[in-house]
Amino acid sequence: MFKNYLKTAFRSFRRHKLFTFINVIGLAIGISAALVIFLIVNYDFTFDKNIKDSNRIYRVVTDYSYQGEPFYNSGVTGPLPMAARSEATGLETVVPLYTQGYKTTIQAKTPVIFKNQLIVFTDKTYFDLFPRQWLAGSAKTALNAPFQVVLSSKQAEKYFPSLSYDKIIGRQVVYEDSLKTTVTGIVADPAENTDLAFHDFISHSTMLSVNHLKKQIVGNWGGTTSNCQMFVKLTPNTTPANIVRQLNSLLLKNKDKMHSNSGYKSTFALQPLSDLHFNSHYGTYNKPVANKTTLYLLMAVASFLLLLGCINFVNLTTAQASQRAKEIGIRKTMGSSRKQIITQYLSETFLVTILAVIIYGNDPILIKGIW
Repeated sequence: MFKNYLKTAFRSFRRHKLFTFINVIGLAIGISAALVIFLIVNYDFTFDKNIKDSNRIYRVVTDYSYQGEPFYNSGVTGPLPMAARSEATGLETVVPLYTQGYKTTIQAKTPVIFKNQLIVFTDKTYFDLFPRQWLAGSAKTALNAPFQVVLSSKQAEKYFPSLSYDKIIGRQVVYEDSLKTTVTGIVADPAENTDLAFHDFISHSTMLSVNHLKKQIVGNWGGTTSNCQMFVKLTPNTTPANIVRQLNSLLLKNKDKMHSNSGYKSTFALQPLSDLHFNSHYGTYNKPVANKTTLYLLMAVASFLLLLGCINFVNLTTAQASQRAKEIGIRKTMGSSRKQIITQYLSETFLVTILAVIIYGNDPILIKGIW
């Protein structure tokens, strides 16, 4: 019976070529526009969604006010991460991050130079909070000592294209001509969308061995830079307000008196990991910040376009109903039931929709967008 419905539907398509063409193209445009918008929106809403216990992970940021005017900074004072580790309670993990753009040199017969590489100084707690698959080296020891570096797989292949991961371990990578590091580990690149897609991880203890970097993390409670950041994971049942109170107490106890002028105030706050990709006050790492309002509007536009395609289909089908009244009458005379006639028309609708989806799927630009 179903085979007969299909044959009848294709015959109807041949008899009403223009009607079928308009219906198929109208639905294809509506479906294509809606799905492309969905891909755009889905891309932004899936950032850092698969990190374990992400609801307990926060970035510590700094809010300023000067004579009533607010300012925002994604960074913290250099000594805060280490002080929070030793003095604050309710923190399961504290991750210090210091980012910097460096020129990178790979020593060879002819040195190879890579400019403006985003480097991050951190320690093994980074991989506790944001796990990566280890392809070479050990997560427990790779960032323990000064002048050690862990590379992402793509970065390792870029620096040492002819070597296997095991042979890259022990090789030297030089940053800014003077910071000589040894590769102690290689990790996989993130499989999911993330704002934390770092690829050069230098041990945090290296900063204590480099004078100009040491100034950023030892005793400099008065200076805040977005290069120096801090992520924390709260223990279960710990409230963000409790952590904020402790961090600001540390700041008040240690900050330079030069910043206690009338009209100037700085306080720490916790930014949820889920807010990282969407908050323009604090920004992200080398990725554009998405606007949730814009994304929701795009979703509304996608729904409207899809609805418009459906309404167009219904209107055209209704307009054609009078032309097919004779066909329906003959079918009833020949013994067709109401259910059979409805099934026949639904079969035609199903085939038109399938053709519209096939046209969408064969658009090379859209296929490239999906992948």
